[in-house]
Formats: sequence, structure tokens, C-alpha cells
Amino acid sequence: MPSHPGQPIDVTYVCDENTARRLTRGRALITWRLPSKWGVLLALPAFLLARGTIATMSNGGDAKIGEMLGAFLVVLAFELVVVALITGVQLARVNPAFLALAGPGQRMSARYTTDAMELHQSSGQVTNRYVDIKRVIVSGDVVYLQPRGTSGFFVPREIVPAEALARLRAARR
Repeated sequence: MPSHPGQPIDVTYVCDENTARRLTRGRALITWRLPSKWGVLLALPAFLLARGTIATMSNGGDAKIGEMLGAFLVVLAFELVVVALITGVQLARVNPAFLALAGPGQRMSARYTTDAMELHQSSGQVTNRYVDIKRVIVSGDVVYLQPRGTSGFFVPREIVPAEALARLRAARR
């Protein structure tokens, strides 16, 4: 039911047996879309590439770009395999933190005012002003919200109706 612009949007959701699994899956997949994840993955091979180049040149040798680039790609490939395995394990198991927060029967509610989102969960209440939310990612039935200065949080899509999503995104512009 659409509300009038400026009126609060109130949403309540009772978690079912699949909510914690959905949030776990969403977290495992959405994390791949975060720039910080890719920065960490690329930092180690880049460091090794720079270190190898400096060591080779300080020993009087020529830095062979092809060899250094090959070493970079080998380390990156190894990292990607390890991260893919970790992601697979995350997809296979339900995160205990999500189970405690979004287990069957747990209530979640949100109130979207003209300038802030109030989220009520079993762990407590949090209020975030829209202008403080730097990232909003929707992936299927999970929404990732990242207020500035935090690592962000995941909520079921049912807690963020289309009109509320529009408010969250409009404040970021």
C-alpha cells in the first residue's frame, strides 16, 4: 500500500525458517560486490610484485615484467580459489549470528521517516539517517545497508519495501 510522500512507512516481518539462510547467502554473495574486498585481495599480490621488483633491481638484475606479472597472477589465482572455497562453506552453513537474529519467529520491524530509518530487531534498535548511508545493495531477497563508519548490515527484502528503498537511495544523491 503506497503511502503519501513524507508520511512514515512502517513495516513488520516475522522471520521464517529460511530467513537466516537467506541472509547468510546474501552476505556471502554481496560481499563480493564490495570494493574493500577486492582491495584486500589485490593488495597482497601487488605487494609481492613490488617487493620482487625492488629486490631484483637492488641485486643488479633486470626486472622481467612478464615474470613479475606471472607471479602476481599466480598469487591472485590462489587467493581467488581460497576465497571461493570460503564462500562455498559460507553458503553451505547458516551463520549462527543470523540464526540468533533472524531465526524462525523472530520479529523485525522498520520505520522509515522523511530522513531516517529506525530498525527494530531482537538485538535492539538502531536509527540511521538516510544521508549517513553510503551504500545500498539489493540482491534478490536481501538488502545490504552500509552507514558511514560501519561494516554494514543485512536485512530481508521484506523490511525494505520499494518506497523505502527509494528514500534510502534518493538521500545518497
